[in-house]
Amino acid sequence: RDRAILDSIQDGYFEVDAEGRIQHINRAFISLLGFTSEKLLGQSFINMLDAEEAERARQILSQAKDSNQSCFSTSLKRGDGSVGYFEARFAPILASDGSLSGYHGILRDISDQVAHQRYLHDLAHHDPLTGLGNRKAFNDQMQQCISRALAVQRSLALLFIDLDHFKQVNDRYGHDVGDALLSAIAARLQRVVREFDKLYRLGGDEFTLLLPDTTAEEAIFLGKRLLESLVAPFDIFGTHIDFVTPSIGIALCPEHADIATGLVKAADNA
Repeated sequence: RDRAILDSIQDGYFEVDAEGRIQHINRAFISLLGFTSEKLLGQSFINMLDAEEAERARQILSQAKDSNQSCFSTSLKRGDGSVGYFEARFAPILASDGSLSGYHGILRDISDQVAHQRYLHDLAHHDPLTGLGNRKAFNDQMQQCISRALAVQRSLALLFIDLDHFKQVNDRYGHDVGDALLSAIAARLQRVVREFDKLYRLGGDEFTLLLPDTTAEEAIFLGKRLLESLVAPFDIFGTHIDFVTPSIGIALCPEHADIATGLVKAADNA
C-alpha cells in the first residue's frame, strides 16, 4: 500500500542512507531525472553534483541532522543529457536508538521557475535595444569590480563613452534611425572589447566599459581602438551618417577614486 501511494504522487520521493546513497525512490523520481532505477539505486547523490555543489550538499546534510526539514536546490543532468533545476526538501530518519540512519524527502523540478526568474533578471539588467547590460547591471558590477580591485591591489579602468551630435540624428531622421544607430555602435564596440571586459549602455547615447586588471596604458590603447572602430560612417536604412563621433573619458581605481560614484564622476569629467 505504501509503494502504491508513493508511486501515485507526482513529486519524486527518495530515501538515502547516512552517507547519501539512494536506497528507495518512486516512479516520479525516476521520471524527473530520466534514469532507470538500476542507475540510481545505490548511487550517492553527491556524485551527481559538481565539486562546488557537492560540498554545499555535504554541509546542508550535516546541518540537517538536527533539523526537522532542510531544503537544497541545484542543477542536475538528466538521463537525456539536458540540465534541469531541482529542489529537494528532506528530513532525517532516526533509528530506534535515536541515531541517524538516513534522510527521506521530496524532489521537485523547478526548471520553469528558474527560467522565469532568469528572464525577469535579464529584463531588469539588460538594455532591450542593444542587448548590453543597463545602468542597474553596471552599478552592481562596478561595485563588485572595485571591491575586487582593492582586495587584490590591481588597477580597474572605467571608460565613459559619449556620442557627440547624436541628438541631431533623432531630430533629423527620427528615433527609429537613432535606435538603429545605437545598436550598430554597440555592435562595433563589442567587436573590439576583450572577452572579460564589461560593456554597458547607461541610457541615451552614454556607454561605459569596465576593464578589470587594466593599467592606464592598456586602457588608453583600447580606447584608441574603440575610437577607430567608430570612425567609419554608418549606413542606417540607406541613410549615410558620418557626423556622430565618440568622446571617451578614462578613470582608474584606486588612482582617481576608490568608490563607485567618484570613479564615474572622474571618467565623466575626463
